[in-house]
Amino acid sequence: MRPRVVFLDFGGTLVESVPDSFPAYAWVFRRFGVPVDQERWKEADQRVWQRLGPTMYECRGKTPSFWDRVHAGVLHELGVSDSDGRICAALHDRFTSPELHRPFPETEEVLDGLRSEGLALHIVSNSTDFLPETISRLGWTERFDSVTFSQEIGAEKPDHRVFDLALRRAGCKPVEALHVGDSWGADYLGAKGVGVRGVWLNRRSAPNPEPCESIRDLRELQALL
Repeated sequence: MRPRVVFLDFGGTLVESVPDSFPAYAWVFRRFGVPVDQERWKEADQRVWQRLGPTMYECRGKTPSFWDRVHAGVLHELGVSDSDGRICAALHDRFTSPELHRPFPETEEVLDGLRSEGLALHIVSNSTDFLPETISRLGWTERFDSVTFSQEIGAEKPDHRVFDLALRRAGCKPVEALHVGDSWGADYLGAKGVGVRGVWLNRRSAPNPEPCESIRDLRELQALL
């Protein structure tokens, strides 16, 4: 059965996101003349995450406030004054910048092609409510019919609740949807677990843990449809 809805993961699938927070901090620190010491930052970041990390999902709909607390905590640990909040604001801006979430070369071409075939496109991502802002800054808001992210649910893929919400938003049955993502466990097994056809985006040609539909590039997706 040809799907009428395509779910797509975000990071690692549509964009290559910078995996480490330090470059963003370093960029902002240099801008404000703050000394850059990666080891000191790493220790400070770990201490703050030990305190605040478990509270992330309690901040649904309030992610900017959560991240302000994280950034302020790191700055405090480093002894950096930010009385007017300008450094925290710059960190927020940097972390949602398209420069840290770069589309793969084929992404927009494939999205346009899927749209031209009449398919509805939805993002399903393990992410926070920063994601819609990031998508907006990429100029992609109109490309997608909905955006579902794990923080609003309080669970991450492969948890079925993430896919259940995406299916409700898409107004479709599992057999009418296809999900593409770069994580074998979160994306392929998560989709399979709710009856959605899963396609593993295996950019690095890793061995398949079990027989499955897989592609190495988003351009290969159209041939599967």
